[in-house]
Amino acid sequence: MKSLTLTLLLAAILTTVPGCTYWHQQGKSFDQTDLALNDCLAELEKRSDMRDITGYEIDYIHCCMKQKGYTLKTARQLPMQDKRTLASLSDYWMLRGVAGYIEE
Repeated sequence: MKSLTLTLLLAAILTTVPGCTYWHQQGKSFDQTDLALNDCLAELEKRSDMRDITGYEIDYIHCCMKQKGYTLKTARQLPMQDKRTLASLSDYWMLRGVAGYIEE
């Protein structure tokens, strides 16, 4: 019984943990995308103490980035030449990474 419970719990966790997804907008550079996410984070920090990332913080960032025209894409959906980086665990990993073309 314990192994079944543990298996079900693990399956539930794995289906709710976000995969490798990135904020992306066609025609936007990596730096522009990173700046947009940082702008959204700055606005969020006015409204939250950011001690715990909960549904509110995630929803706020998603709404803010979508209003700026960004969508979430998986690594396979991104152009191969785009630069990408995931948010680190210490930097609000649930808020996703960023991707965009490299400015030359």
